Amino acid sequence: VLSPSWRMEDISSGINAEYGDTRCQKDCDEWNNSKRIRFGQGFLRIAGSLVGSRHMVCAGNFQVKPANVQARLKWVMENVPKAKLLYEDRKLCFGTLDTWLIYKLTGGATWATDYTNAAATGIYDLWACKWCPVMTKVFANPIEALPPVLDCNSCFGTVSAELNLGFSAPILGVVADQQASLIGNKLFCEGDTKLTLGTSLACDRVTGSHVHHEATEAYPQIAWKLAGEPVCYMAESMTMESRGKFLDLLVSGGVLEKIEDADKVVASVKFSELNEFSYDEQGNPPPGFPSDQLTDDPNAKVSLTRAVLDTHAIRGAEIVYKVAQFYGQPDRLIVDGGASASTYILECLASLAATTEEHPHLKTEIYKSECRDGSILGAYYMAGLGLGRWASLRDIDSSKNLVKINPSGIVNEKFLKMKFIDWIIKSNLRACGLF
Repeated sequence: VLSPSWRMEDISSGINAEYGDTRCQKDCDEWNNSKRIRFGQGFLRIAGSLVGSRHMVCAGNFQVKPANVQARLKWVMENVPKAKLLYEDRKLCFGTLDTWLIYKLTGGATWATDYTNAAATGIYDLWACKWCPVMTKVFANPIEALPPVLDCNSCFGTVSAELNLGFSAPILGVVADQQASLIGNKLFCEGDTKLTLGTSLACDRVTGSHVHHEATEAYPQIAWKLAGEPVCYMAESMTMESRGKFLDLLVSGGVLEKIEDADKVVASVKFSELNEFSYDEQGNPPPGFPSDQLTDDPNAKVSLTRAVLDTHAIRGAEIVYKVAQFYGQPDRLIVDGGASASTYILECLASLAATTEEHPHLKTEIYKSECRDGSILGAYYMAGLGLGRWASLRDIDSSKNLVKINPSGIVNEKFLKMKFIDWIIKSNLRACGLF
């Protein structure tokens, strides 16, 4: 989620603190390591468990990261002098990326966001469905500068003719990225689960009309909110690292001509002939990646390609495991995103999903979505709801174009499962502060 800020009277200027901005990392570390905060969160977790309050448990598990909007807004207000001055003059407003786009497209006529983007900021109360006064006060975020929150299929204004785009049309739907992917893949029922293999990796599971929060690694979000209908929630686990960049590096480093060639390269050499390359638990590539020495050796080229694909699959399986562990085992998992073009990655996931003894939670059928860009299709469906083409999500054709993935032998299952088990063990130890 982005948090641009701008002058109300001048939408061409702004103060940007984007998704990948880490200037507030120091503030985040101080918050998370504060003895007072840790004591308070421990109390909330214990008290919440005793009284059965998931709201309290959720607050007790909260960790501040640079990706959280409230941390970046706090940094802006403390480190950008003109931001504070503009706020004092009531000429400053904050918003997510969609807010900024809507504001610019409507020529400043509409300043708003939707439920899904608001929920992703970390300062929106998922239970009360409003900006959280406690969180905004704790992080000194000016709540008056936050935009109104509308239903996803609301009319968000009309594209201004002054932009000279050659048309003027109403903006009839707004929805966040992963939520749009759920809708695009027609996953409307409680328990429906998908994994997106894109720039980052995200596993999302529809949880229905109630907020569920059972773990620190799989957190609640709003899946959608339509006019006249209750909020639909979801659970999400994702990696904040940019996994897709490693696949791109294979191309830019000369290891592959294009990403689609990865499956052919991996299949060209037997597993026993491969050199060993692996990523560490944080997903960092081998030293010197990529290098001329690697691309000159055919076996090394295959080994490196397999290491990238293995890591992509194992990290994806890990976040699916976290969701399944706390929210129940999905009968099937829909996979989309750019990396879903790799049959090898999908078969790795299918092999791990078939691990019944070691990890019964992963006994799940894997399906590839024929629509790799589910978010685009989801935005189309939301606009159709706003236009009135469909009265509700239930009216959208529920048929899905899916391809079931079964292991074909190109994956060394024994090695992959051992690697995955080792990854999960180390991940759990890190979560406990023991690794």
